[in-house]
Amino acid sequence: TRRSSDLFKYVRLIVLSVLIPMLLLGVGFSLILHLVLSNAQLGRYAEAQLSDVFSIMNIFTGILTGISVLVAGWFAIHISHKIAGPLYRIETVLSEIIATGKIKKIKIRPKDEMHNLVGLINTILEKRLKND
Repeated sequence: TRRSSDLFKYVRLIVLSVLIPMLLLGVGFSLILHLVLSNAQLGRYAEAQLSDVFSIMNIFTGILTGISVLVAGWFAIHISHKIAGPLYRIETVLSEIIATGKIKKIKIRPKDEMHNLVGLINTILEKRLKND
């Protein structure tokens, strides 16, 4: 449905905004590792130590990326429900008004966003009802 596609769009946007920088950070760590190990005359022992440190940094970055994506996904779903729900409700009620000609008040949940917009639309609808 359209509502779920709108919801998914917001979730995808927020998750990608976390995932892409974290992946770039991991790639950056890997490039630094290869640059340091290929250009420095450190000896085998130091190279092995640095390789271990950079491997741990990459693992930590991967874990942090996973946790960040999960948290961002949760926030995205939570926030998008508060925005997409009212938008869907506004669209549904206005479509019903167009189809039936009957003016109907738009109601949204108390914790939803967009109460001001819904209030303005309801005021317009009430004035339209009084003028008819």
